[in-house]
Amino acid sequence: MLPLRRALGNHFRLKLKSNFNRRQLHFCCSHVKHHQHLLNASSTKTIMSEFRLPKSLKPINYDLKLKSDLVDCNYEGLVDIQFQVKQSTDLISLHSHKNIKIHYINLYTNSIKQSQSITPDHSFDEKLERLNLSLPFNLNQGDDVTLSISFNSTLDDSMMGYYRSSYKQDDKDIYYALTQHEPTAARKSFPCLDEPILKATYDISIIHRKDTVALSNMPPIHSSPATSDTFNYSKHSGSTNPDEWVVTKFEKTPLISSYLVAWANGHFKHLESSYKSPISGKVRPLRIYATPDLINQAKLGLDAKSQVLPLYEKIFDIEYPLPKLDTLVANDFDAGAMENWGLITGRTSVYLYDDKLSGLDAEKRVVGVQSHEVSHQWFGNVVTMADWHGLWLNEAFATLVGEIIVIDRIRPEWKVYSEFITQHLHRALDLDALKSSHPIQVPVKDPATINQIFDAISYSKGGSVLRMLSNMVGEETFLKGVSIYLKKHLYGNAETQDLWNGIAEAAGIDVQAIMDPWTLKQGFPVLTVNESQNGIQVRQDRFLSTGKPTAEENETEWHVPLFIRQGDHIDKSVALNKRQAEFALSDVSSSNWKLNAETAGVYRVLYSPERLAKLGIEASKSDSSFSLNDRIGLVNDAFVLAKAGNGPTSGALGFISQLKNEKEYLVWSSMATSLANLSSVWCEESLSVREKIDALRRKLFSPLVKQVGFDNKEGDSPDVLQLRELSIASAAAANDKAVVQEIKRRFQPLLEKDDDSLIPNDLLRVIYAQAVKHGGEAEWSKCLEIVKNPNPPTPMHKIAAMLALGSTKHEELIEKTFDFIEHGFKNQDLMYPYVALRNNPISRRKLWEYTKANLNKLEKRLEGNFSLGRLISFSFDGLAQPNDVNEVEEFFKHRDTSKYSSSLNQGLDAVKMSVVCISLDSVMGLGDKQVGCKGLMEGNTRATKLLDDKYKQVKEFDESEGWEELEEDMAIIDASSALKDSAIDSDDFQLIVSEVCKGDWELLMFIKQVALNGCRLGFYEPVRRQLNSLTGIPADKNVTTTSVGAGIVSGMMGAASGNPFYLIKARMQAYSPSLPVGTQHHYRHGYDALKSVIRVEGISGLIRGMDAAILRTCMGSSVQLPTYIAAKTYFSSNGIFEPTSLANFIFSSSISGACVCLMMQPPDVALTRMYNQPTQKMENGKSVGQFYKNPIDCLYKTVKAEGVTGLYKGTSAQFLRIAPHTVCCLVFNDLVCGWYSGFKKSYVSTSTSS
Repeated sequence: MLPLRRALGNHFRLKLKSNFNRRQLHFCCSHVKHHQHLLNASSTKTIMSEFRLPKSLKPINYDLKLKSDLVDCNYEGLVDIQFQVKQSTDLISLHSHKNIKIHYINLYTNSIKQSQSITPDHSFDEKLERLNLSLPFNLNQGDDVTLSISFNSTLDDSMMGYYRSSYKQDDKDIYYALTQHEPTAARKSFPCLDEPILKATYDISIIHRKDTVALSNMPPIHSSPATSDTFNYSKHSGSTNPDEWVVTKFEKTPLISSYLVAWANGHFKHLESSYKSPISGKVRPLRIYATPDLINQAKLGLDAKSQVLPLYEKIFDIEYPLPKLDTLVANDFDAGAMENWGLITGRTSVYLYDDKLSGLDAEKRVVGVQSHEVSHQWFGNVVTMADWHGLWLNEAFATLVGEIIVIDRIRPEWKVYSEFITQHLHRALDLDALKSSHPIQVPVKDPATINQIFDAISYSKGGSVLRMLSNMVGEETFLKGVSIYLKKHLYGNAETQDLWNGIAEAAGIDVQAIMDPWTLKQGFPVLTVNESQNGIQVRQDRFLSTGKPTAEENETEWHVPLFIRQGDHIDKSVALNKRQAEFALSDVSSSNWKLNAETAGVYRVLYSPERLAKLGIEASKSDSSFSLNDRIGLVNDAFVLAKAGNGPTSGALGFISQLKNEKEYLVWSSMATSLANLSSVWCEESLSVREKIDALRRKLFSPLVKQVGFDNKEGDSPDVLQLRELSIASAAAANDKAVVQEIKRRFQPLLEKDDDSLIPNDLLRVIYAQAVKHGGEAEWSKCLEIVKNPNPPTPMHKIAAMLALGSTKHEELIEKTFDFIEHGFKNQDLMYPYVALRNNPISRRKLWEYTKANLNKLEKRLEGNFSLGRLISFSFDGLAQPNDVNEVEEFFKHRDTSKYSSSLNQGLDAVKMSVVCISLDSVMGLGDKQVGCKGLMEGNTRATKLLDDKYKQVKEFDESEGWEELEEDMAIIDASSALKDSAIDSDDFQLIVSEVCKGDWELLMFIKQVALNGCRLGFYEPVRRQLNSLTGIPADKNVTTTSVGAGIVSGMMGAASGNPFYLIKARMQAYSPSLPVGTQHHYRHGYDALKSVIRVEGISGLIRGMDAAILRTCMGSSVQLPTYIAAKTYFSSNGIFEPTSLANFIFSSSISGACVCLMMQPPDVALTRMYNQPTQKMENGKSVGQFYKNPIDCLYKTVKAEGVTGLYKGTSAQFLRIAPHTVCCLVFNDLVCGWYSGFKKSYVSTSTSS
């Protein structure tokens, strides 16, 4: 089945990636694995033995006769099920549904040679949806049994089982009916054994009115008039006029699972073509059916089917096995599309295309959907998963082969291999980075679980893992192995191991050993890469978007193909199969190498700041050695890793700024999505931050709008067509006045005279939405008119209008939209207004309130539908206030959430992440701007110190993490977003105060200052005099060489004595669960820190960074006292100030402070980076830094990667800290020395007098 996200197209990709791309709509059946979390305490768990049917009976054949009445909207049926008894039993259990009414049941078995009615002995278990038949005798192993069940039910609007849909003709509703059985709705249509492994053949006959058409999996054998005997099984047989009915009997199916059985009945029209099998030369008919009003838009779907079928036969070397392949387009369809064998079904938005009125996105969707479903005729239909835990075997292959490999062969200009990265890989990584994710192959514990594993893990991660394996062994070898797998299990069921065996046979490697961790374990790795002298050091850890994993969460070690690129060469032979290892790499420091070439691996890569800077430079070149796929991956990794705390957001924004001359649409799409996410998180917060984000978006996308314009030009490539829509949508979302004005101008003729000639087909969504957003009731009402039109020009016109309704800024129109949700939208279309209202900052909270008030009605309305969980999640997952988490949890606390618990948990994760991010950023800004200033004004010294500590803390993080400064308009974004997401539960500033002040820093700082400055100042004069004496210079004479030398020596002594305390102080300041800065070390107090450092890192741990500290202090001390004394001498000797005046002290120390700042800044950068770099234990037990070997190495790498200016990051902050410190220190020193001299003279004088 195909996910509904295809029906939403680019709008969905662009607009719904805020917070979590991982929660995209994947509605081929449902969503995500049911997890034990906060919200499923009330859910009912069904043990496996209850959930599974007994293994005593095996179905052989179903003979199904069905009377389909489209006038009275009901149906009656008779099913004869032939069984073979595998184990002796006196109980027959099969699936049924509460809406199916049993008329009678008869049993025939060869062991007693007679028919026996057992109707009085049957019972129905509603929870297990099971019909249990108790027998007065045992069925013996080997017996052949035929069970006849007469039943009836209604044609409802549920979009599950056998249901009704409709279209308008002459203002009347005309009904038709079709089936949707995946995953467990065949039982809603007829009593059956509804499990994938219980395959059987089917003989289907449909009794229908003469003026209608009947369809099923197989071609009809004949269609004949009904007789009175036709209705013998019906309880209404006496009231039925046979002359109004015909019987269409279909050929027997091959062995097929119940979820693939399909039929339909209605006033259908069709288009027809054929294809010739490249294997046998046989010509097979191909048809596409639709209602009369839609059939003229169905040709592209038919053409696409005829194009891809021969390709699949060639790829798999297996002929399509059925005599025909039909497609039915339905007005009401919950999923995107469904791969029923021989009768594919799907909604209008994925199968209709008008070559004059539809855009490129619609064309790509139709071709892609058709190919996806056709691929299932092999993956899923010819060979079916043994049970739902193997769903990925169906969907991952249809994703990779159906949407990528085959499409590329018929539409290479679409660049679908690259699009796979944005459409599938990134979606999979986003979802799998959550703790609420699940393995690809997930155990099925109960019926609710089945409905929640149709998600980005089964589809997109599964497809991504297969793509990675294909890149490892080569696509040709990979497809050969797939063919082996299919041929060995024709018409049967298979497990994941069977697939690995097939590919292993083709590739000659142990595929299962490589792939098991990828399919059986949750999550994926992030590779941390550090350069060494002869190559690179690579470490793998599980990546979580919420921070570092625990030891238990980080147990998996994947076999990770590194795909190392150096220039145009890609080495596919190197893999990391343990926690960490070193790999030889030539010219590592200067070459443009990167891991994960072509973004082929299912992992992220974390580089050092220096390497990332190089990658950005190379990626921005017009002749870059990095491919399109490489650049897409680099952009996404930069943003996602920054959000998870592995680098500053400003670094990712800087990376985007480097790519401002990018030509490829997919790279721009990745950038646009990242910026849209950032803006969405802040939608209820700081206006200044949002304005700065919008300013950046305008700077990036407004020039693109001018470049590509609004109107399509002859010869526009697919890239240009897509870039046009993307740039206009992004610029308009950022409130570009010129773009918005042009949109309003183009919408005006439609508003005034129904003339949409100024609206290009590809721009329907953005123009409709922005016209409503910046317009009023007239624009909103025009879109409502389009929504209500039963025959819109194309499905996309209606979808664009539905999305636009939720984009309004006006409160009264928002309320009207909610009213229309309740009474106007079809069930299948509810997702569209929900999407728009959720992305509209003005209506976001109103949507949550509306959903709370109407949840009971929503659950009943969408019972069994795939969209229920998504709608519930969308109603609150954009919220971001601290109390929102508690409110959502409390609201669902006592509800049965078992059918949508996974979507619920993912939505909660989204809220928690946004709360953390916004609380952290907004509180930091508030503290600096208000609390700090207030403390200064009131003379509150503790508030002043808090401000200073935070200032130094941020500055040290700035230097240690290698931030890049952006343009002036990025300043607020840097301040707000640079710190990593964490776990703040409240925006109360006192919480921040308690975190920032945690640890006995005052004592540590006192000890450190006594040791450092006591040595520097105390030993300077004795050392200077001694040096003068050694060089024959009078002791009282100040000479530059000896003064500088004395400063260096005393500085070395001070740095060595103060370093252990400074290191501990820096680590304790950097630690906070709320404000994590750099690598985290959690110590209870100073003494605990000393013990911990010695225990973990040895005595040498206390002198970590001492070389940098000595270098730093020596450079500062070498100029501090010499320049101070020189300045004092100059001022006093020239009569500017008195020698001992306070003014002389202050001006001289200020000059000294400026000199110290210039000298100390480079080693200060090295010091903070050395202190805060992550460490790793070597085999000898020694802890070493992962980035820098020593301060000289640090300075060298900084200059090489960032230039000389990299040594002077944070200079303004450094001066504001060093200058006052120097002034206070030296002035106080001179004053104390003066007081002491005066005291000494007075004491000596008094003593002499005595």
